[in-house]
Amino acid sequence: MRDETERSYTLKEENLEGNQITVGHGHFKAGKFSRISCTSLSLGGGIVVVGPFAKTGNTSDDIRKAAYKKFCQQNRNFKQLFKSHKKLYLVYPDGTLVEKLPDGKEVFSILGYRDFLDPKKRFDRLRLYLCSKQNYQAENGLIEIVTDSSSEDEQLPPLVLSHTRSEYMDNSSEELEESLILVKEVIFHYNGNEWKENFPNNTKGSVLASFIETTLKMSKGEFHLKVCDGGRDVMADDRLQDLADEEEGECNRLEELEKAIPANFCDQSADRTADIIAEATLEIMADVSEPVSILKEYREQFLQGRPLDVVSMAEAIEGDTSAIFISRNNLFEDAMEELKNLGNIRCPLEVSFYGEEAMDLGGPRKEFLAFLMQEIQDRFLVTHQGDVILQINEDAIGKHHFFYAGMAVGIGILQGADIPEHLLHVTTQPQQEHVRQFRSGLRRTGVLQLLESKPNIRHLFTQRKSINVTSLLHTFHTIFSEEGSNKRHKEEEAYRFFVKYVRDVYSGRRGNVTVERILKFATGSASFPVLGYGIAPTIEFVDTRYPTSSTCINKMYLPNEEMIAENYDMAFMNDYFGLE
Repeated sequence: MRDETERSYTLKEENLEGNQITVGHGHFKAGKFSRISCTSLSLGGGIVVVGPFAKTGNTSDDIRKAAYKKFCQQNRNFKQLFKSHKKLYLVYPDGTLVEKLPDGKEVFSILGYRDFLDPKKRFDRLRLYLCSKQNYQAENGLIEIVTDSSSEDEQLPPLVLSHTRSEYMDNSSEELEESLILVKEVIFHYNGNEWKENFPNNTKGSVLASFIETTLKMSKGEFHLKVCDGGRDVMADDRLQDLADEEEGECNRLEELEKAIPANFCDQSADRTADIIAEATLEIMADVSEPVSILKEYREQFLQGRPLDVVSMAEAIEGDTSAIFISRNNLFEDAMEELKNLGNIRCPLEVSFYGEEAMDLGGPRKEFLAFLMQEIQDRFLVTHQGDVILQINEDAIGKHHFFYAGMAVGIGILQGADIPEHLLHVTTQPQQEHVRQFRSGLRRTGVLQLLESKPNIRHLFTQRKSINVTSLLHTFHTIFSEEGSNKRHKEEEAYRFFVKYVRDVYSGRRGNVTVERILKFATGSASFPVLGYGIAPTIEFVDTRYPTSSTCINKMYLPNEEMIAENYDMAFMNDYFGLE
């Protein structure tokens, strides 16, 4: 109680203003510690500013817990990766643990660290990092094992076995690799106490169990061993080195999850990254059968770079994209060539149409993918004996067009395109070369792996929700002026006219205009997206003669007073009335 009182006094006494610290998230890779970029959201990348802290009254644990909480608020993937702050260490920029100051002379304090670097340095310029225990331990040869009661009625305090450093046995043999760890020093933590012991790296789980029995005077029926972060039980024949290898394997897996995926047909090794992302998603969603949730989770894990959707036109969005340049008059051929040269298919496409200056914040991408899906369907699908199949085309096979078409379908699914239902059905055809290519392209995006593991995902694209007057109007949130104002009265009259117009369209009384065209005009897609809208579609009233739209934010602008129906016809039949 006295310690808490003293600490409270310290916190009140300190001037907390400005004593904030920047904390990033990093990991060891190829022997070096580096930060995980904020563009790698699926890996929990980014930085947070936490505080204010007392200059001397707060510990490294306080910073670690505050940073963990802030990261969880900022990035939902972070909490999925790390269920507790206990799975993380706080480290310096060089990857060493924050326990003492970098010179090792004093226990860490915020003031001490600032003065060690530069007494004139601002506190918010200090930079520390969170690092996963698994990653840190794999780099430094560490293992953690915990014992729990095997009884459902009694939970023993946890006992942790953590390998803190590696000892090397003297051996003059030149054949022995210097990096071979022969002895592991471990620390046991139990009920507030700790002690150290050395074990050979080939020590079996049965020996560890015997050690615990002897040391804690516990019988075998009272506990079992399990790897802390891995969660699996330690079997009698498991060896310490094997457990360390598993943790290193998990570290390698995290590195693999961060890799870019090139589009090139010949780079078959890129498929491994997609395999691992799919496996990780299926592990996270092991207890989930609902296909939309699974596909959304996979999209979160797969996509890198700039956010897919713009939240507001007033906010700048940053991050990597995959830029492609397309002629509307040669769309398919340009698409095949541009897709071939993508360096990372995990980044959102940024589409530029020749001769058009619109910046792609989502609208041109949606339009391009919609046109490309239709081109793929028209060129490659035929009806044969009542079934829709992929048509053999030797020239397209030679150019690997079926591969890039399959990859485009996978990209389209993950980036919100309207996918014709038969394009996924053809993956079940007998596997001739053109079908194998198409499946390989789909596999490069990880979508094929999901379809094979969760076949019900396929139904999302074959059982589409139909569009009628009610579903179309309910899709939009309509923004009106203040109740009782003259503007509000005019806007309600304009909206009443729009509702009547939509009813006429649905009844076929407006020529070639359809409710699907109206939806596409506003959102860039002629159907409701399988994964839902990133930004809810809205209607806003402006002083104009024709409807316009901004498809990147799913917003349609209607004239703020009643107009002739022909003005609406002209707008909805002309894609160029969309702004972005």
